[in-house]
Amino acid sequence: MPNKTGDFLPLQLTNAGRDMLTQGRAGHVLTFTKVAIGDGTATGTAIDNLTALKGHKLYIPIAKNETVHAGQMRLQFRVNNKVVTSGFYFREIGLMAKVDNGEEKLYAYTTCGDKARMIYDNTYPIQERVVNIDTVTDNAPNVRVILDWSIVYATQKDIIDMIKPHKELSELDHPDESVTTRKLKDKSVTLPKLADDVNDLLQKTYVKKSGDTMTGNLTLTNNSELYIAAAAGNHSISNASNNLNLGNPAITKESNLCSKNRPNWDNGTDKKLIALEEDVINETRKYLPLTGGNLTGDLTIKDKKISRLFCDKQPTYTTLIDWDKMAAVYGKDKITTTYTKNGVTQTMLRPNWSIWNDRNPAQWWIFTKDIHLLEDFTNYDKLIILQCKAQNISDFWLREIDTGWLDYQLSIARSVDLTYNDPTWNIFGYNYFGTDVNEVSTKTKFKFNMASSMISEIYGIKY
Repeated sequence: MPNKTGDFLPLQLTNAGRDMLTQGRAGHVLTFTKVAIGDGTATGTAIDNLTALKGHKLYIPIAKNETVHAGQMRLQFRVNNKVVTSGFYFREIGLMAKVDNGEEKLYAYTTCGDKARMIYDNTYPIQERVVNIDTVTDNAPNVRVILDWSIVYATQKDIIDMIKPHKELSELDHPDESVTTRKLKDKSVTLPKLADDVNDLLQKTYVKKSGDTMTGNLTLTNNSELYIAAAAGNHSISNASNNLNLGNPAITKESNLCSKNRPNWDNGTDKKLIALEEDVINETRKYLPLTGGNLTGDLTIKDKKISRLFCDKQPTYTTLIDWDKMAAVYGKDKITTTYTKNGVTQTMLRPNWSIWNDRNPAQWWIFTKDIHLLEDFTNYDKLIILQCKAQNISDFWLREIDTGWLDYQLSIARSVDLTYNDPTWNIFGYNYFGTDVNEVSTKTKFKFNMASSMISEIYGIKY
């Protein structure tokens, strides 16, 4: 018997199968019901007494059957793992059958031994395997097969027989007139087959790719583009909200505005000519360049000082020391100081951490304290620092510091002098190498380093 199952041996009848075949020859109805598969194995005479597979796993319906020749039938079934929850080796096949309405029994059996293939569980989908098996029926007159029609496949002859009437129809349709537009193959209908009025409609409705003349407006929806082919891509005309964009920034190298007459700038209420390059050149010749030039007429300055010609705004002065913050840090207790000025005795309250100079008794001074500012000193163009050389010395002066210079010096120097080299009032830079972050100056605090002078006030100047 030919082996139709790949690595499997030919089917071998069991004792029960021989008995059923004998009854079939005698006129009883022999019915093949289904196929069983498993992972066991039996060979030789051990098969005779089998009533079930050695390691049964699944029952599979019969999908197809055909008579190979007298006394031999070919059955087909399909193996997949849709219901397999635990993988196993596909090693044995059993054909189940019954006589008349009797008990279903194992009719024939085969195995592939050590050539078994793994059927994985259904978490690993596998391709469905089609298996054909041949079995003996001898000359039993009444052999039947129970088929599962849901998995029956048509033969080539079946298909040819079914489509032959359709091919021979005089009109392209099915008897039930089910051929609809959606079912027609693309390009299956050509222009000569269209009605004249359809051709006329196409001519009047659509624009030809080869060129045409429109009789109405062409409207581009918002955020859409009209492309014009270019060497490296596409120029474009596009709209976004209320903006009209002419040209593609990535492709369009130059846009030329072509017009016989001078183009106008139209803002909806009036029109103005667009200036040309020579217009701009001729107009700018009327004015002096920033680098200088020669006047050809008189220069008249009315009600202005020459120093104020280009600056009407006077600089502003702002006191920057945050005395409330200083009091919060160093203490709010105050000392009463009595002094005489211009023959008048006066009383002054000053912080107990400040220094009093009797040469300038109306003012107190800071000597060895961090100075807290009301705001970032770089908000100003310059700083004016009121300085005294030492206590009870009448040398007072102002120092002017550019804030950009001071900011730069604090970023590169370990310490910077706010006053003069002699005497000095030094503060730590931004990058002082101490480990405590509080040991550096910031833009709102000058961290005291060393001093041989005193400071009374710091002013910010903004021009």
